[in-house]
Amino acid sequence: MRNVRLWIVLLALLSFLAGAGTGHILTERAVGAEDRGPMSDYEALLVRRFDLGAERRRALRVVLQSYQQEIDEIETRYLVSYRSAIEPELRRVGAEYDRYVRDRVLPPSERVAFDSPPPPWPR
Repeated sequence: MRNVRLWIVLLALLSFLAGAGTGHILTERAVGAEDRGPMSDYEALLVRRFDLGAERRRALRVVLQSYQQEIDEIETRYLVSYRSAIEPELRRVGAEYDRYVRDRVLPPSERVAFDSPPPPWPR
């Protein structure tokens, strides 16, 4: 009987180690992909194609980081103007669905409560 318990413990330990190892490998791959950045494939292509040395790689990385920052700033500016442009339509659609909920979903006895503003949040 003791021999069977030893095999069970050994199997459980091996299963644990296999799971821990797999988790570690998958975590490293995920973290490595995040650290590379959006321009990493382009950077790798240029490094390979033009056989760039360490100093030129650093310069390329600085240029690509600056490029990515400008892209991010432009996207942020346009997202703000985009949101303000669609706000009137979103309000109209929201009011329309509020009417659907009030008139078609809620019972008539609850409509007055739905129309009144909610109480202020507790402080």
